[in-house]
Amino acid sequence: MTTEELTKLCNFYHGEQCCPKNFDRTPYGQLWQAEKMLCEDILCDNPNIQMDNPRKIFDEYIALYVGKWNPYGFEGVMNLYFEKVHVITKK
Repeated sequence: MTTEELTKLCNFYHGEQCCPKNFDRTPYGQLWQAEKMLCEDILCDNPNIQMDNPRKIFDEYIALYVGKWNPYGFEGVMNLYFEKVHVITKK
């Protein structure tokens, strides 16, 4: 998938170069950083990753990223993430 296609799966990252000030040092900033990393560096045009279910793959990688950098706050951050994803997918 391209960066533009991946960005459509994002809830926090929308192509900005820097984390928005209102997300800085918050769980939302962690999620913004994870989405940015996935879109720009990890999933973008990577032929080794099968994207047959993009939402599932994206969510799994978000969880891996957050878990690596915030192992003790992982559950709370991921709860915020899935609340946001749940709202979007119900529309």
